[in-house]
Amino acid sequence: MKPSTQILIAAITMACLSVTKGAVSTTLFSDNFSDVDTSKMPHSTELNADGWYFVGGEGGAPWTTGEDSVSPLSGTVLENQGSSAGWQYAVRQFPAMTLSKTGDSLTVKLDYHVKSTDADGAGGHLDVALLNTSGSIENNSFTDEESNPLLNAKGYSAYQFCKSTPTENIFVKIKNGADPFPAPKTTLRTSNSSPSVLGDSNEAHTLIFSLVKGESGIEMTWTVDGTVVGSASDMDSPYNVFNTLRLMAPSATGAHLDNISVVANIAK
Repeated sequence: MKPSTQILIAAITMACLSVTKGAVSTTLFSDNFSDVDTSKMPHSTELNADGWYFVGGEGGAPWTTGEDSVSPLSGTVLENQGSSAGWQYAVRQFPAMTLSKTGDSLTVKLDYHVKSTDADGAGGHLDVALLNTSGSIENNSFTDEESNPLLNAKGYSAYQFCKSTPTENIFVKIKNGADPFPAPKTTLRTSNSSPSVLGDSNEAHTLIFSLVKGESGIEMTWTVDGTVVGSASDMDSPYNVFNTLRLMAPSATGAHLDNISVVANIAK
């Protein structure tokens, strides 16, 4: 592990430990999709009922559900089926959280599995973002950017290309959540400690994207199966309010996500 990575991880650890004893851990939502009635079509309507909506450009389509038995995924899962759904976002909102005190944190956890191995990673990546949107998202929306409900949403994302060979992750400071991928973006300097393989269909992975309020900014980590793949920090006018999870998982072969949760640890 690079010294710079060790220092940043140590800083994030200390920030977490510095939370006052009065800190409250709150699960903002947790979804394993077991209550989705797959007998009803389209499945996206059932996902809407659970608070999931799908957002993107004109001609896009919502995600659907699939079935997966590769542990830790099981049963009904969220599926990006590719094609016109491929480059569209899945979003779920939660009560706004402000990371105002040192050690306050917001963490996304999910399980991820590609349906078949993508040797070169072409069009296959996973993007997990925490954003602050200006209003409620209550419908699927596939329209021009100016009408996109993620317009001007701000926050951070971690993304990683899903190949059959190890890849590093990249952190991005997002100034407009409606931007398509790839779009001009502010890439944060990342300390990569352990590149990993996400594009092998024989294996599923548990991924964690965590934001922590540090002494002078927002610090973040990306963890794959318990190993920190990358870490970064934003000390330049960092964002600290979040109310929306945004996911993108395009793949020519399809991708599954399960056991998705967002947990806040906020000092009183």
